[in-house]
Amino acid sequence: MTAGCESAAGYDVIVAGYGGAGAAAAIAAHDAGARVLVLEKAPVGGGSTAESGGSFATVLDRDGAIEHYLAITEGRTPREVLAAYVDGVLELPKWLADNGCRTEALPIGHPPFPRRYAGTAYRNKPHSAAIGERYRVYEDGVSHGGTSLWHLLCENVERRSIEVRLQTPVTRLLTGRGRVTGVVALGPDGPAEVTARTGVVLTTGGFGYSAELLREWVGGRDSRLRAAGPQRRIRAQDGARGGGGAVAHERRGVRIRVPGARPGRRLDVHHAQLRLRHGRRVGQPIPGRADG
Repeated sequence: MTAGCESAAGYDVIVAGYGGAGAAAAIAAHDAGARVLVLEKAPVGGGSTAESGGSFATVLDRDGAIEHYLAITEGRTPREVLAAYVDGVLELPKWLADNGCRTEALPIGHPPFPRRYAGTAYRNKPHSAAIGERYRVYEDGVSHGGTSLWHLLCENVERRSIEVRLQTPVTRLLTGRGRVTGVVALGPDGPAEVTARTGVVLTTGGFGYSAELLREWVGGRDSRLRAAGPQRRIRAQDGARGGGGAVAHERRGVRIRVPGARPGRRLDVHHAQLRLRHGRRVGQPIPGRADG
């Protein structure tokens, strides 16, 4: 891995962002015969995937799962998009096994959180029985699913010798003749144009951090704990649209102010949102302790 960036015309696919979605996209493109370049703004890869729970859904009924997710998104996500997602979930166990992965059932109940349901979190939505138990990557000596998932993806990228350039953010898309032709990436020597013969994959996050996109596609969910992400800004600047890679989870140790909590009580949570009473979000992230 290198931190530099120079102009190059020898890539078929450029992947912007080296989290879970970026790593998976790079692996898929490489295995399809493409020469791939991955660009990442951070000093290390992993993104929100390494911080997440790292678990996967199990689909028991394809058509029912599509209807269930359609209900969750209140009809704002196109059916064909949800169908593609469900088909991907059904194919995932084989893909993981082909890439050397062992899995285990997701343990239920992670203090200080209450015991969770084995299937979908939206049991009140139609066709909830179509979603089965969740599972995660198993790794000896590691009990955090996101960490193990990222180790698996990173090892597969490295085993394929896919080129990854760290500390090299993508700042703009290059376009011409009605298509995306490459990116402008910011390296230590300044911005440089990098072209791609086939296309550019954006996996820099952004959907979960954009109040606008959440309102449009997820049904107006409150996003007070999020801010506009880089992927959304890149797309908006260049007139591109699309999904958003992995939805980010905040780092552990976030403190939130919870109405009614006793003064001085510390609440160390895994995610940036604490959902109480049927999923209603409460609190705002603040430094230090959670004071009622």
